[in-house]
Amino acid sequence: SSKYNNNNQSDNIPYNGLQDAVREVLSGYSTRSDVKLPFYCRVCSKQYPDAEQFFGHKSTDFHKAAARAVQKASYCKLCRKQFTSPVQMKEHLFSRPHRDRMDRAKAKQRTAASTLRTRTQRDEKRQWC
Repeated sequence: SSKYNNNNQSDNIPYNGLQDAVREVLSGYSTRSDVKLPFYCRVCSKQYPDAEQFFGHKSTDFHKAAARAVQKASYCKLCRKQFTSPVQMKEHLFSRPHRDRMDRAKAKQRTAASTLRTRTQRDEKRQWC
């Protein structure tokens, strides 16, 4: 068994249950932007009593993995936009600009597939000796 998760080698996150724990924490993710608490980690939804513990937490593998997961979950590849939270990303997915861009991308894919089929059929008809 590999020491690293085989699903995404580029992250080099040791796979020892950390990703499962991160997934569990993020499943209940909600924004807390309206509440400004000192030493509060919005990624992990944990409150710390002082700066030392808060910054200690931010340097842990757990927090770093959770922060990467939130960052990936809040990036739209189609629009090339990074959002501040998965909640904003979900709102973006239903926005008019995103839906329009999605429609254009789907139409472009259909056109490319149709062109490829036409070329393949034409080439199959040609018989070279």
